[in-house]
Amino acid sequence: MERKGLRYVGLMAFIPITLAVGAVLFALFYGEWKAAFAFLVLAAILTVASLLLFRVAPRSANISHHSALMVPLLGLLIIIPPSALPYLWLSNVDPWSAVLEAVSGYVTCGATVFGYGGFQLIESLPRSLLFWRSATEWIGGIFLWLILGLLRAKQGSSLARAWGMERPPFDMRTLARQVSVVYVGMTLTSAILLILFGPMSAFDALNHAMTALATGGFSTRDAGLAFYNQPGYRFDAILVLISLTSLAGMSSFVWLSSLFIRGHIGALLRDESYTVDRREFALMFGLLLLLIGLMFSHYVWRKEFLPGAAFRQSAFYVITSMSGTGFNITDLSEWDAVTALVLVVGVVIGGSSCSASGGLSLATLNDILSALRKRIARKGRATALDVRESDALILAGLSMSLVIVSTILLLPIYGDRPLYAIVFQVAAAQANTGPQLLDLATIPPLAKLLYTLLMVGGFRKYSLLIMIGQRLISAAQ
Repeated sequence: MERKGLRYVGLMAFIPITLAVGAVLFALFYGEWKAAFAFLVLAAILTVASLLLFRVAPRSANISHHSALMVPLLGLLIIIPPSALPYLWLSNVDPWSAVLEAVSGYVTCGATVFGYGGFQLIESLPRSLLFWRSATEWIGGIFLWLILGLLRAKQGSSLARAWGMERPPFDMRTLARQVSVVYVGMTLTSAILLILFGPMSAFDALNHAMTALATGGFSTRDAGLAFYNQPGYRFDAILVLISLTSLAGMSSFVWLSSLFIRGHIGALLRDESYTVDRREFALMFGLLLLLIGLMFSHYVWRKEFLPGAAFRQSAFYVITSMSGTGFNITDLSEWDAVTALVLVVGVVIGGSSCSASGGLSLATLNDILSALRKRIARKGRATALDVRESDALILAGLSMSLVIVSTILLLPIYGDRPLYAIVFQVAAAQANTGPQLLDLATIPPLAKLLYTLLMVGGFRKYSLLIMIGQRLISAAQ
């Protein structure tokens, strides 16, 4: 990686400092003095790391495509070790599990070693640590946009193009800041609605709003959202609000910022600059309706639920799986093969390329379909789009290979579990999505390392896998 790329890594290391300060404030408010000290140490370590990276990196407006792909990965490697320290100091986890939990937060996967069958019940953790878990997911959902918003216009545009973002008809830096404003606004709106209509406590509402919009899925309750299926709560209202928040998180932030800040409703429907976003939007809702229909038909055919309950269950699980949120409202171990198969399709595909969701992204799916059509038809010379189509095919091949290899490696560990559950969990980890079907707390350290590497491999639309694939092809040529 070029030295000038380290400046962007330093920016990425700087962003979580504000979260650590927020965790300190929560710790002081709840009288958690040990936690306050832990988060102060974390903030100090990240500050030093960020300043050192700024010092050694020269100023430059442009970095190579390869270096841009490396930025989120190196940034993740810098912030994960210190971010795992609060879990080590404030809970009963081992180092491998602390790292897994930290990675799961930043990549918005939502897999956890806490809860029933885990190291420690979630509800027994310090409130400041619960906030930290949610905050890492929340910031992970908008990491790249925050980096773009801190850069000069020319720097931001060049980095965005290298990350495969479609360039909007206005300044990238301005867009990134508008996206950040919309992101914060939607988080607060969701939290307020959960307080009013849940009615959740302010702490629970804030945490669930943060993790739902980031499409992460961490909860402050051991039973997840199923905790609220009891007298005193409007469970259906909570499911609707969480589903809508997750839907916003998997939608294009370019669209949302243009809609809520610029009011460009007509441009969204007609402007050529939004062609890719319109295709993603149509593809997203088409797939949502298809998967919801399949699950609904399956539930009704098996007579598991009445039609109304079957539709609510189907819509909630498809939206939260495809977005990558992965909240649970039932015992996931009771899922059958058909349910897991339908949802794994949504998990792998994911949402918009300019959203917080994981998975391949709808734009990548569109590129794969386009590349396959060209291969079948055998027509057309090389175009600029072919580079993206090539990356998409590389990504699809590597992803499928990793799922197969990882499943084989995990079979001896989860030998008593159905094969479809293992495949689902591996695909979900690689796609940075939930929900979680298998226990992660009691597996051997090497298995936790494998699971962690799968999550890193899928971070920010599979940057690492694309880079590896490009290098392999270059070496073969």
